[in-house]
Amino acid sequence: IFFLAALIPLGFCFISTYSRGAWMSMYLAGIIIILLKNKKLSFALIALVIILSVFMPQSVKDRFGGAADFSEGTTSQRIKLWSGCLEMIKVHPVLGFGVNTYTKNFPDFKPKNCLDSIYTHNCYMQMASEIGIVGLTLFLIFITLCLFYIGSSVKMLPLGWIRSMAIGIFAGIAGFLLHSAVDTHLYSTTMAVMFYFLLGLCIALCNYARNSRP
Repeated sequence: IFFLAALIPLGFCFISTYSRGAWMSMYLAGIIIILLKNKKLSFALIALVIILSVFMPQSVKDRFGGAADFSEGTTSQRIKLWSGCLEMIKVHPVLGFGVNTYTKNFPDFKPKNCLDSIYTHNCYMQMASEIGIVGLTLFLIFITLCLFYIGSSVKMLPLGWIRSMAIGIFAGIAGFLLHSAVDTHLYSTTMAVMFYFLLGLCIALCNYARNSRP
């Protein structure tokens, strides 16, 4: 009851951010939790999405609709950033320009009327520009193996707080990774440390539960 009550102000603050990437990631996390914990709740989630779509403020509806507008706004800026980053990747596709060199080299590939040159607002593309497709591939393999291990382990965990915590962290990690496709989470030291800590914690919970089984 305490956590459900906390969801009300948290949900209000979450919607008030107007971050479409965060909304999209939250939906993914919610779907994962429902599928792993209680599939019957999927109908409640669908109903909730329909209700929110009808009664949400017009400003939020406009924000959703703005995602399809490629001519202006943050969507347009991201497209420009990504196109410039793709040009960087084409120059050094294998090993990239070097770690933490994106900001230094991007101005040479920057499209016209592109305002932001510090980050490309896509962690995976920025990784490819700095450590090449080889480095990005190794990172994705590592993350995929971790997620596969957690996903296969969670289903075998007995009901209880360990299973619930593992599911919650797993869903949060998935949402974080999805949001990293439109923002720069993995290039924030604080958020990157939090991500790897939670990833390790989730694997540790799965290992503990597996080893504790009779």
